[in-house]
Amino acid sequence: MKKSLLALSAILAFATTNAQANNAQKIAVVKQAYDYEKRVQYWPKTLRRYGTANLNYNLGLDENSEEDLPCYFYWGSGGDPFYGSQDPDYTAKVSVGMNSRGWVVASVYSSRYRTSHSVAYVVKLENGKYKIDDIIENGSSFNNYAKKNCS
Repeated sequence: MKKSLLALSAILAFATTNAQANNAQKIAVVKQAYDYEKRVQYWPKTLRRYGTANLNYNLGLDENSEEDLPCYFYWGSGGDPFYGSQDPDYTAKVSVGMNSRGWVVASVYSSRYRTSHSVAYVVKLENGKYKIDDIIENGSSFNNYAKKNCS
């Protein structure tokens, strides 16, 4: 009985540690995407780099192309999905964490506009790397919208 409890405790400890490590990697990917977006200030380029093949396919983004989106669409707040604005404040403060669904949540506060914006990211493992597979804003899926309207 003692051995069974010890084994169960060890398994639970390993699973918890592994989940925490995975969450840290997912958070890191979203932070990297925000850092990159701040530099390039062009969200399609950021998603080409940090999005899954599925997301990029649905958006019509070719990984090697520098062209604009082949499909123009309006989703969520319009404009940049990372900052939730057609005129993003790239100096905004971005805080990143996890929610109970296992999504990475970014809270963006712009002191210039005095606005806040929250967006959730579904991050999946693809070819050994964590990538953004969907962006959820106000309950709306970016990937589903793109699939319906772009691909």
